[in-house]
Amino acid sequence: MWRPLQGQPGFLRVVTDVGIVVTDEHGAWMKGLDRSGTERWSRPDIRLVDPVAVDVGVLGVVGSEATGFAASVIDSRGAIRDLTIRSASSGAAWPHLWTNASSSTVAVVGDIDFWTALGDPAGARAQLIRVSNGSILGGDVVVIPGE
Repeated sequence: MWRPLQGQPGFLRVVTDVGIVVTDEHGAWMKGLDRSGTERWSRPDIRLVDPVAVDVGVLGVVGSEATGFAASVIDSRGAIRDLTIRSASSGAAWPHLWTNASSSTVAVVGDIDFWTALGDPAGARAQLIRVSNGSILGGDVVVIPGE
């Protein structure tokens, strides 16, 4: 049985084919561990929101109050590649990764969270972004809540 966090600090955020990503609860650090639990990379002063495992690493909203936030991909070496423009720091609206609508190859990134978009589809805007290279596949995703 694989128990990657036994004796390791942090909160398990996402499991990938090659390891796991853990963070602290305050955005002080984010770390990548291999399947043996050995730390492979570390990033200080960063938060990871709504992470999901994708074909090329981890997809999530990544950033800090100082640097702003973006929908980003983190590869197995810990390199961060932004898929969206980084929000201005200090109180600006973050992008929202719609994990319910995204896949391992295409991210759906909205300007409001997914559940709010379902309640107010007229106010919702989102883009389809290819995870592998950041290309925009389409804008203005239409939200049609079922009944």
